[in-house]
Amino acid sequence: MKCRFVILLLLVSIYSVNAVAESKWYSLGRTEEYVSDFVIQPSGVKEIIIKAKDKLNVTFRVDVSGEQEKTLMYGPFPIEMLDVGSRKSIKTFFGGLDLVPVNGEIRLIFNNSGKKDYRVLVVKLTK
Repeated sequence: MKCRFVILLLLVSIYSVNAVAESKWYSLGRTEEYVSDFVIQPSGVKEIIIKAKDKLNVTFRVDVSGEQEKTLMYGPFPIEMLDVGSRKSIKTFFGGLDLVPVNGEIRLIFNNSGKKDYRVLVVKLTK
């Protein structure tokens, strides 16, 4: 019985250490609400569905270093966000669109035309 308890304590402590080690790479502003974050590979596509009743401003940003940001600032931009309902899109490393839901949802498709993996954060702006 004592052995099981010790093993259980070890498992809990290992899980706790892993949970702390997996910290977020982003921080949210006061008017941002988390939607999703993911890694998208070159030529990769990722679909996100946001349940909504009213128009939303949906923004995304890519995790890049200062040097990468300077390079990406002038293009070509690797990540495209396309709203399926309106066919509006934006291709950048940081930006967003005002989107109106269709049948209670906003369906977004992200595409990576770059040559490397990118971590992407998707947020909706609140009032």
